[in-house]
Amino acid sequence: MDPSAVGIRLASGVVAPLVKKLFVKEGPGAGLLDGPVRISLRLPQATQLSVINTAHGPLADLSRSLRAALPAFPALRRLQLYGLTGGTVALPPLTGLPELREVFLSYLRPEPAPELPPHVELTRFPRPRT
Repeated sequence: MDPSAVGIRLASGVVAPLVKKLFVKEGPGAGLLDGPVRISLRLPQATQLSVINTAHGPLADLSRSLRAALPAFPALRRLQLYGLTGGTVALPPLTGLPELREVFLSYLRPEPAPELPPHVELTRFPRPRT
């Protein structure tokens, strides 16, 4: 067997598992569009995710897209959700994100009250009146 062929087989055997780790199995998606649009890439180095809801439509779309996107960010430490119109948003279960430390909500109220792990801090702006 030619030495270059052995090198190519060895390199492909090493690279293939690394590339497979970047792509995840496709789930049902967020259901925001008529046809399936999937992004199946894992971003293990991303530690902060900011989502801005600029639409004047229902915030249920924001909740669905967030639920579909969070598995792609396993090392997420800070999650920021900004709403321009205000309203309530359903936070997805955050127990699958062990590195998460802070959730920031701007002009959004979590409904129902989120069951956050004890090490996660919830910050809201503007602060609710007491």
